[in-house]
Amino acid sequence: MIKVTLKDGKVIEVEKGTKVSDIAMKISPALYKKALAAKVNGKKAELMTEINEDCTLEIATFEDEDGKWALRHTGSHILAQAVKRLYPEVKLAIGQR
Repeated sequence: MIKVTLKDGKVIEVEKGTKVSDIAMKISPALYKKALAAKVNGKKAELMTEINEDCTLEIATFEDEDGKWALRHTGSHILAQAVKRLYPEVKLAIGQR
């Protein structure tokens, strides 16, 4: 079993290869529904990331800055793909503030 230390200091044990999304469900079905991204050992991770060693885990929702960033970033990719389908000749670029 692998030990996963959560943001609040609680430690849970999961089997090797458990996905972050499954850990979110184990913590709470409500958290699972709200989860957008994660940090494993302080590094950004997707919900489909498998946990294979003891680690720290933070699950981000839209209430967190990392969660907002993940949702907006994903949304920008979806929008870009839709624009490319409608206008195949369009050139995509990264905007600057």
